[in-house]
Amino acid sequence: VAWWRRSAVALAAVCLGCLCALSSGVQVAASTGDAVRALAREGASATVEVDVGAGRLWEATATRPAWWRASGTLRSIQARGRAWSSGAEATVMVSGDAARAWAALPLGSRVQASVRLQEPDPGEASWVVVAGHGAPTHVEAPGLPWNVVGALRAGLRAACAGLPDEARGLVPALVVGDTSGISDDLRERFVTTGLMHLTAVSGAN
Repeated sequence: VAWWRRSAVALAAVCLGCLCALSSGVQVAASTGDAVRALAREGASATVEVDVGAGRLWEATATRPAWWRASGTLRSIQARGRAWSSGAEATVMVSGDAARAWAALPLGSRVQASVRLQEPDPGEASWVVVAGHGAPTHVEAPGLPWNVVGALRAGLRAACAGLPDEARGLVPALVVGDTSGISDDLRERFVTTGLMHLTAVSGAN
């Protein structure tokens, strides 16, 4: 009986410890999310590490510079003397001469960059917009899972090449989160109707 009681007490202590750790983890995640949103609202400058997802490059015209936009996942943020780990989904945007350097990154690359954090447009699936100031510093090359995702996306784009314009861009976006073929008009319609989250597929998925 004494052994059973000691075992029950030990088990209860372990369960309580697990619950406390889980609660602490949830609180930390919520705190980090709140901090990221607050920094974005204020347009804070930051140094971030981000895993770069699928993107699209718009070439420069007579009236605007080159512009690149992609999905991404924030891994770390340093701003105003503090640092946070993160897993927040982000939209990465870069304009000017640095746009080509970002566009040339292999899918899934982890990079470090100086950025300005911004709030996403209403209807966007991301938590935060990361606006890059210049070329990124390559931190880590994509691993095998990202290479497989890249090959899958390329194959799907090729398979959809014969479809009408909107379907050609929409199918890869819905299936594997590759929004590089979505037109500006179609993207605006998705944002307006609050359906942009349907294209928010991470590389891990």
